[in-house]
Amino acid sequence: MARSNEPLWWGPFSAGMLIGALCVPALIVLTLLLPMLRPDSAETFRLLIEHPLTRLFLFVVVASSLFHWAHRFRYLLFDLGVRGGKPVIAVLCYGSAITGTIVTGLLALHLWP
Repeated sequence: MARSNEPLWWGPFSAGMLIGALCVPALIVLTLLLPMLRPDSAETFRLLIEHPLTRLFLFVVVASSLFHWAHRFRYLLFDLGVRGGKPVIAVLCYGSAITGTIVTGLLALHLWP
């Protein structure tokens, strides 16, 4: 039986699913509904976004969601019948997730405008 690197990608996939299911609904409530209910709290909301723990939390949510998307999209392509170029599809999917994670990290650290 050939060795595979599949278990390496199942970890971020399942972590992204768990974090997405638990945290994304709360983020939707915080970013969409609360500012509409209290429009005078824009400055408080900005201060919350600027806090380092909030930036770390957003980085974890976005990065894990990107890896979850990459794994799910890769297998969706296989289910749709795309058989040729499995390594190319893997590199494109996971490479875009890694690139998105790097960009998110740069944004979270204020290193990219």
